[in-house]
Amino acid sequence: TRTTLILKSRDYLYTYAIPQFEKNEIAVPDMTFSIDFVTAEPGEFEFRGDQFCGYSHPQLSGQLVVEPAAEFSRWLDSLAAPRS
Repeated sequence: TRTTLILKSRDYLYTYAIPQFEKNEIAVPDMTFSIDFVTAEPGEFEFRGDQFCGYSHPQLSGQLVVEPAAEFSRWLDSLAAPRS
């Protein structure tokens, strides 16, 4: 699965990494950067982030979920659907 992750920032400079694919990139206010990678199959991967200020920000780390395009589209549609 070919995947492109778009990185943007509204406030600070951040660095992000997807260690399983040895990918690193930066997010800068008012600029767009991306990380491109290919997975053999869908899955969950570690996604680590840091703020250049040097402080620990554990909320910048998490799981990156890669799934087939059709499932991703269904998930996006579910976010836009009215909630009752």
